[in-house]
Amino acid sequence: MKQGCGKQPGLLRSILMILLWAFSGANTPVYNQDFIIDDVNLRPLNGRIAQTIFKDDLGFIWIGSNAGLFRYDGFDVKSFFNITNDSTSISANHVHSICQDDDGIMWMGTLAGGLCRFDPKTEAFRSFQADPDDETSISNNNIFGLDIDQDGNIWMATNGGGISILPASEKSKPNPKFETLEILAGTRLFSIMVDSRNCFWTGVTDGSIIKGHINRKDLKTSKIEREYDCAGPGDSPQRGNFIYDIAEDEAGNVWVATTRYGVKKISPGSLEMQHCGLVNPGSPRAPENYITSLEAHPYGFLLLGTERGGYQLRETVSGAFEIELVKGTEDYQVSSAYMDREENLWVALSEGRIKKLTLNRNVDFVPTNTGKDALQGKWVKSLVQAPNGRLWLGTWINGGLFEWDVNPSEKPEQSEIIRLLQEGLDVAQLYLDPDQELWISTFDDGLLRWKYGEERPGSVPVATETQEGLSSSFVQGVLKDPHRKGYWIGTEKGLDYYDPQAQYWEHYKQDPSNPGSLSDNRIQSNAMAFDADNRLWLGTWGGGINCLLPGDTTFRVWKTDRANPRTIPKNEVTSLLADRSGALWVGTFEGGLAKAVAKDSSGLPTAFRRFSISDGLPGNRIFSLVEDQKGRIWGSTNFGLFSIDSTYTIRSFDKEDGIGVVDFFFCGGQALEDGRIAFGGAFGMIVFHPDSLISNNYKGNVVLTDFSIPNSAAVMDSSITYQKEITLSHPDNAFTIGFSELNFQQYNYRNFIYKLSGVDEDWNRMIGQNQVTYLNLPYGEFTFEVFSGDRSGEGRQLKVKVIPPWWKSRPFQFLVVLVGLILPFLLVLLRNRNVRLQNTRLEAKINQRTEEIEELNELLQKQNDELEKQVEARTQALEENNRSLMQKNAEMERFNYIASHDLKEPLRNISSFAGLLSRYLPNPKAEAREYLQIIQSNAKRMNTLIEDLLEYSRLANVDHLKERVDLHAVLEEVSNLVREGEPTAGTIVATEKLPVITGNKTQLFLLFKNLISNGLKYNSAPDPEVQLSYEKSSCWHILKFADNGIGIEPQYQQKVFEMFTRLHDRSKYEGSGLGLAICRNIVHRHNGTIELESQIGNGSVFTVKLPVVGEEG
Repeated sequence: MKQGCGKQPGLLRSILMILLWAFSGANTPVYNQDFIIDDVNLRPLNGRIAQTIFKDDLGFIWIGSNAGLFRYDGFDVKSFFNITNDSTSISANHVHSICQDDDGIMWMGTLAGGLCRFDPKTEAFRSFQADPDDETSISNNNIFGLDIDQDGNIWMATNGGGISILPASEKSKPNPKFETLEILAGTRLFSIMVDSRNCFWTGVTDGSIIKGHINRKDLKTSKIEREYDCAGPGDSPQRGNFIYDIAEDEAGNVWVATTRYGVKKISPGSLEMQHCGLVNPGSPRAPENYITSLEAHPYGFLLLGTERGGYQLRETVSGAFEIELVKGTEDYQVSSAYMDREENLWVALSEGRIKKLTLNRNVDFVPTNTGKDALQGKWVKSLVQAPNGRLWLGTWINGGLFEWDVNPSEKPEQSEIIRLLQEGLDVAQLYLDPDQELWISTFDDGLLRWKYGEERPGSVPVATETQEGLSSSFVQGVLKDPHRKGYWIGTEKGLDYYDPQAQYWEHYKQDPSNPGSLSDNRIQSNAMAFDADNRLWLGTWGGGINCLLPGDTTFRVWKTDRANPRTIPKNEVTSLLADRSGALWVGTFEGGLAKAVAKDSSGLPTAFRRFSISDGLPGNRIFSLVEDQKGRIWGSTNFGLFSIDSTYTIRSFDKEDGIGVVDFFFCGGQALEDGRIAFGGAFGMIVFHPDSLISNNYKGNVVLTDFSIPNSAAVMDSSITYQKEITLSHPDNAFTIGFSELNFQQYNYRNFIYKLSGVDEDWNRMIGQNQVTYLNLPYGEFTFEVFSGDRSGEGRQLKVKVIPPWWKSRPFQFLVVLVGLILPFLLVLLRNRNVRLQNTRLEAKINQRTEEIEELNELLQKQNDELEKQVEARTQALEENNRSLMQKNAEMERFNYIASHDLKEPLRNISSFAGLLSRYLPNPKAEAREYLQIIQSNAKRMNTLIEDLLEYSRLANVDHLKERVDLHAVLEEVSNLVREGEPTAGTIVATEKLPVITGNKTQLFLLFKNLISNGLKYNSAPDPEVQLSYEKSSCWHILKFADNGIGIEPQYQQKVFEMFTRLHDRSKYEGSGLGLAICRNIVHRHNGTIELESQIGNGSVFTVKLPVVGEEG
């Protein structure tokens, strides 16, 4: 090994790959070169002996046993047993023969139970048994054989009743009339067969076989044409010879299975039987010579069932017979053999085992798990066709290089596999260059170069600190550059270019800082390709696709985008193929397949079309891609092979089609020169011709097998298999439905796609299972659809209708609507009726009341007349009183004004003369000075009172308040007046700009003057203050006069607005008691309000509200 390149990384990778493969669902197939053998696991049949096998017109397999009847759909087994006192159950559990007529009705011959008629649509039985007193009944209840002639008549071989016949005209009648063949009445018969010429054949207990001609006009009088003795001239007499089975081949030869003389052949028109020999001639009584059943296969051989194993019987060109054991049956007793219409052979073995044998006529398969060849235990990782036409095989797991002479004229096991190179060489890829030199990429031994005939291969150096070489000893693949002299080498640590002649190297690795570098270093062995334009395409593990143009060093990269379905599905690219049309195909791990479907002007992809298991692929892990001679693309997956043509039709192939290898885990493929294709896999390799494989790619049609409602005991009247529509009630709005493809391949390889319209948006895929459950369905109509995974056969539809609850049903909703429409009409009618009744009653009452009212009206009229007279007289009196009162008020106001005015003049004189006396009397006595002061003080108070009376009387003379008054100017005038009278009286503060309003300026001046002077006058604070604030609402001008005076007790806060109300002694606070009464009168005349809030010692707040007139502000 090279320096710095140990084995451990490769060993670890190998272990990881094996684990990944093991958990990916890999399975070892059971395989025989002549037959593909499936073990059919029928657990309910365990321990029972299968007496007969039959496939019905839909594809269900029916098995009659010594302990019940069974129906197999490829997944599940349905059992039918005799139930005591149930006339619709099968009449006996020992079922010995089965057939089906053209109407789809199945007929079962039983031991001790007579003949049973079974309708698959209703799954109900009707039994017909022998009646000694009725000659038209069946002749015997022990029926060993059944067959149907060309006219639909049923022929029965009975044990002691000869041949009983059910005419076709009687089959559908409830009490049919049977006929008994007169010539064989009472005979013990174990088999019967109606041939292609409408003759019947039957074997009797003495070992002879009878051929009879059917009389169509009178069945019971049919005649015996010939009787053959099974013991020929060369046979020694044998007792206990029975004929359990008779068969006809495509050439019209009749073959007879005997228990003592082997197989006999009767050619058409022959008068003698031909002996075909014993399975074991050396021991005539050996179990393998006891033949219980036989089937003639169209490919020219007979399948024999014996007491010890199954055998193939072939007639050679020379007329000799060859007998060969069918592998896998040698240790079992074969109780029945049956060939279905797809030419599959079904073999019933002892212990209840069933095997299905499909002739392998398409695929050459070389297994590596037999332990008998050089490939034992190895995976075939890569294949390449050698110059001599043979296949070179590169293997993994202690592998090496092998050669296989794959000659289509020989069986693969006859073609020797030769080791070419040493053991222990784990090969990743083989590449044969144009010079016929083989390049061997290995998992940890670097890159080897070898020419056929050389003893040892040469090696390509691995880079070290001192020499150029490979980026890694883990080499994935090699490609020759079409125009340069060198080779492109993909490794686990990047891409290398190597020119052996010039010993020239180039290395390309991922550089996160360089978007034009390789997107990932891990290049995959099956994902290196050149297209027709010499562009190099590389698939990486995690980095998507890389493309390098000729002469360029910048990589173009394509990666997946979850938001864009037109990109590649995964970045783990496992295979690439540039086909002959120029299209690029991309295989991914877990993402399925993609094809480049759109290109830019330079021919590089701009869009991809994706394909997955929902489109028919058998699996989403694509390991290798190969193009055949017709342009079809073939791919290997974890669940078999597939092909896709130019119309995007996908066909899948698996074990059922002869693909012995089902999991092709990271293994390669190769198109051969003769048109065949080879793929390597985990358990061997296969070689096939695409045309033959596609032509035999039979897939069964999907049928419904089961339908149930969770948590419900409801039973359907007929089988779901035949129903097209089903209706569920509201409480049962859930169901479980089963289905099968009826091609009977192994569970692990069968897959379906299904959808319930209205519930599922996309198709769902199911692998290895055949049931799906839907819960809590809304009411409505749905369609359930199911197809095989690749849509190769017919699908199945079932309409499902969920009935809504009664309160949501259409009839109920219609009834609700109808009631909704009718009920208002009925209510109107009822209301109208009630209204009419009420109106009638009211009319009577009204008439009565009208009379009473008329009487009262007359009385009231009289009273009104009298009252009107009284009111008129009273009104006149009140008007006279009012005029008198108004006159007196006017006179009083005039008097008050005149009196006040007239009193002011003498009062001024008194005050003036009192002042003169105090000025001009020299040194008056103290007593005289006091009297003078009293006179002046009283005169002053008298003047104030008279002025207030004058002001009060003037208010009554002002009726029109239409002038615009600037309250801020009014406040200025009042403030100036107060300061002129007493400069130190106190402070007047306006906190906001006052508005212009509509009112009487004189009265508003008086209002401001009284409220402000009172606030300053009735004040004991060192700094008397009155604050005037303003705010406006939508209807009011709100003025607040707040002082810091002595306050007013609560009990007097309303009384202060009355005339002549005084709360203090004149010696302390002077005043007339009219100021606040004048204020209230002014406010009321302006249609406003005045309110007082006060606390003793904390001042008072007078709130004046004056109405807003027009656009004031």
